[in-house]
Amino acid sequence: MSALALTGVGLMARPASSAPGPQEVVTRTVRPGDNVWSYAASITPQGEDVTKNVDRIMQINNMSSPNLRVGDRILIPSDE
Repeated sequence: MSALALTGVGLMARPASSAPGPQEVVTRTVRPGDNVWSYAASITPQGEDVTKNVDRIMQINNMSSPNLRVGDRILIPSDE
């Protein structure tokens, strides 16, 4: 699989390990107050189920718990 290229400072693309093919993602550095729910809500279209994207983020990042630590880097799907 090949990585997808993104432009912008602090953005990186990697294939998601659980997706059937490469998936575009952005890398975020966790800041105070950030949580998986807020990241998921930011990519969920209005009226859709945020929990699906919580699960998706946890799966992409191989997380067994939704707990984040400030300074961690987390991959967020980018469906653009």
